[in-house]
Amino acid sequence: MAAMAPHRGFQVRRRVLWPLALTLLFFTGMYVVLAYRYMQQDIRTDEAREVTLVEEDFSKLIEQRVQVILAVTQLLQQNPALQQAMLSRDRERLYAEGLPLLNELVSTYQITHFYFHTPDGINFLRVHYPSRHGDRINRHTMLEALRSGRYSAGLELGPLGTFTLRVVVPWTVEKQTIGFIELGEEVDHLLREVQRRTQANLVVLLDKQYLQEENWQRGLRMLHRQGAWEQFSGEVIADVIFPFWESQQVLASLSKLTDSDNLLTLQPGN
Repeated sequence: MAAMAPHRGFQVRRRVLWPLALTLLFFTGMYVVLAYRYMQQDIRTDEAREVTLVEEDFSKLIEQRVQVILAVTQLLQQNPALQQAMLSRDRERLYAEGLPLLNELVSTYQITHFYFHTPDGINFLRVHYPSRHGDRINRHTMLEALRSGRYSAGLELGPLGTFTLRVVVPWTVEKQTIGFIELGEEVDHLLREVQRRTQANLVVLLDKQYLQEENWQRGLRMLHRQGAWEQFSGEVIADVIFPFWESQQVLASLSKLTDSDNLLTLQPGN
């Protein structure tokens, strides 16, 4: 009987230790799972906060730029030489007066688009593209300015896949509307300013339903960029604003994006 005592003691310890070890293993596993979930929740919270910060900063910057452009249009409206050229429908004179002003707008304010439209919304002169004129402007900002008789501003997607901040202002001389002045700027430099302020890594995606592949490819060549139309099923990459570009990691992340992820979405006309 004395020889059996150690064996029985081992059995007792095993019966106690195994359940205890399994219990500890279970609670350790639960702790790891909960810690991982809390960590993921913190990451999502940080991402949501970052998106909100980017959205607020971008909105403020857009508002500031609109006010700057409005101030510029007021000066243009008061220019007697421009008034006379528009009233007399002298396109050559209007271009001669407008081109030096456009050069100054580009260098000083990064305003790259300069239009004169007739009171019924027909383009009279593109100072930045003088060979093209006479077409009806059906963009949201133009239609809203026609409808309201007031200035209209907004981000608009061009056929080449470029985002432009546009401001359209009725041009009134002695209580008579002689046309509209439209100024615009590409938003690339604004996005880079947002990145500088927030330190957020930004990727601009465009929904393919608003684009044609041939025009988008032309836009890439014009902007000296590269891109692949078939890279994603529903979107194309328009721009990447990173302090350091790590393509493989970013592309892997983009391929997993869904509508529920933290994305700042801009609809056409907004």
